[in-house]
Amino acid sequence: NTELPVICQMTFNPNGRTITGTDPAAFVHVAEALEVDILGANCSGGPEDLLPVMQEMGKLTNLPLVVQPNAGLPQLMGGKTVFKSSPLDFASFAPQFIEAGVNLIGGCCGTEPEHIRALESVIKGQKSSYRNNPTRTVLTSRSRSIYIGKEYEPAFIGDKINPTGRPLIARDLKTGRMDFICQEAKIQWEAGTPILDVNVGMSGINQVEVMGKALKSIQKVVDCSAAIDSTVPEVIESGLKAFIGKPVVNSVNGENKNLESILPLVKKYGASFLGLVLDEKGIPETAEDRLKIAEKIVDRAVEYGIKKENIFIDCLVLSAGVHQQMVMESLRTIGLVKEKLKVNTLLGTTNISHGMPCREILNAVYLAMAYGAGLDLPILNPLDIRMREVIDVYRVFNSSDVYGVGYINKYRGKTVPYFYEGEGLIAEIASIPGEENISVRIKDALINGDKEGIEKILEEAVESGCSSEEIFNKALIPGMEEVGDKYEEGLFFLPQLLLTAETMKKAINFLKPYMSEEAGTSQGTVVICTVEGDIHDIGKNIVAVMMENYGFKVVDLGKDAAFSKIEQAVKEHDADIVALSALMTTTMVEMPKVIKGLKEAGLNPFIMVGGAVVTAEFAREIGADGFAADARGALKEAQRLMGVKQNI
Repeated sequence: NTELPVICQMTFNPNGRTITGTDPAAFVHVAEALEVDILGANCSGGPEDLLPVMQEMGKLTNLPLVVQPNAGLPQLMGGKTVFKSSPLDFASFAPQFIEAGVNLIGGCCGTEPEHIRALESVIKGQKSSYRNNPTRTVLTSRSRSIYIGKEYEPAFIGDKINPTGRPLIARDLKTGRMDFICQEAKIQWEAGTPILDVNVGMSGINQVEVMGKALKSIQKVVDCSAAIDSTVPEVIESGLKAFIGKPVVNSVNGENKNLESILPLVKKYGASFLGLVLDEKGIPETAEDRLKIAEKIVDRAVEYGIKKENIFIDCLVLSAGVHQQMVMESLRTIGLVKEKLKVNTLLGTTNISHGMPCREILNAVYLAMAYGAGLDLPILNPLDIRMREVIDVYRVFNSSDVYGVGYINKYRGKTVPYFYEGEGLIAEIASIPGEENISVRIKDALINGDKEGIEKILEEAVESGCSSEEIFNKALIPGMEEVGDKYEEGLFFLPQLLLTAETMKKAINFLKPYMSEEAGTSQGTVVICTVEGDIHDIGKNIVAVMMENYGFKVVDLGKDAAFSKIEQAVKEHDADIVALSALMTTTMVEMPKVIKGLKEAGLNPFIMVGGAVVTAEFAREIGADGFAADARGALKEAQRLMGVKQNI
């Protein structure tokens, strides 16, 4: 819609990630795929905070880079917002930014003309470092990059989310619940699967709507990239719109109509795609004829402006039990595609064993042969033990498992049995009541954010005689604590925290009728709000839900709360604690006004403060009783204050 250059920037926390968990690498790869002109970072903290972010970006992209840091983090001193980074301090980081390959340097919050003049004096006459980063084949999730190629850790696509022969998945797609699909996603993720194939192809449902809902649900519980498995353009586009990251479209083929309807979507949304070596005539028998279709697909993709690193050619595998003469042709096709077209190759390796006994043996041997032929990305069952053994060995052979340390640690002391009994090494996983400890199931549902499934498990627990107090102490509270730990460790991010909080709220609402008076006793009453003039409330909302989940009575006054509203709520509810939030330095000044106003009114609740710009030092200066940097800290601080009150 414009011929002007497009600049794309993100704001990063001190841990090098955005508030939703995106790291510089995932940002670069997604933005590059969308063909922005300039990449960078702004705001965040001071130049010292953004330097490592820009250094990482400089190692990943050849696009021009821009950085606009703050003059440090804002602090309120003497009733005024102060940025402590002086012009000289601010400009002193410029040479390091230039060395990292940054082409444009500016300033954000707190920078004055003096800061920019100091910058100019330092960078005048200097040129940015030349960057010649290699092209990479990469897919991403919201917060993780999956690099594909022989020099990287072997990647693969998990094939378990498909309604064909999977009645529980078909049930989810029909009802829209997604609980079993999310369970399948989590099982594959925990087994080390970096990319999940998502197929919603069945009759009787709105596939366009369901594809989007499935991908959104899956991304709430796992950190995988996705293969959007459909040949229907509208379904594919629904998935591309819903998925956060850079996915792969599965798939296009050599038919003109198919290429014309799907390749523009791949280009528009910055995805990769799989090209099947088949056309109107079917699957060719020889590798040479398959190569011709592959050439057509690649040529057409390049015409649409799709880069070769975003192309995978699926060389197609048919069952050895039916098309034995074509088994080796698929492997020969891999070699020809790699040699002639210089693009990535893919195989649905488990197709080789359809209709055969002991499928795992055929699958594993064929995967090993495919790797030897140059395969880049297999589609497989990640729960198949033999397939995983092949991948473990291949990691040693391609040197991604340096010195075989991973292999040694995993297999030390183990022996390989001569015989395996039965066809299926991994059975269909289904939720069978009573198979596992009910507390573990409730806790897992909470951690996974299973809003739809947790009520059913709680109902089973109550019917089996579990008290609400037991459920809280053995399942819900430990689950919340584990989520909090994962958040603090950087393993969970804001979306997971919000989903868990919503799930906990559902659990509490379900259990309320079963709570005894003792179990339902409040830990204390908290009036919470964002102060007057501030309309930001995401963090405040999380704190409110966390406190309520842990037994506090929470009176949420919302955002932009006037003092009169706070005073009235404190009187009406006999509040023990008032929790004030502010995201801007311009609204922080309302906090001491609230404290002063409450004291003048003869009200003495504890005052807690928090928010992106609020510091512990500021809290002490204004006479607040407590400070917290995040939701977990706010909960702990509230519990501490109530302990102080009980000891008075």
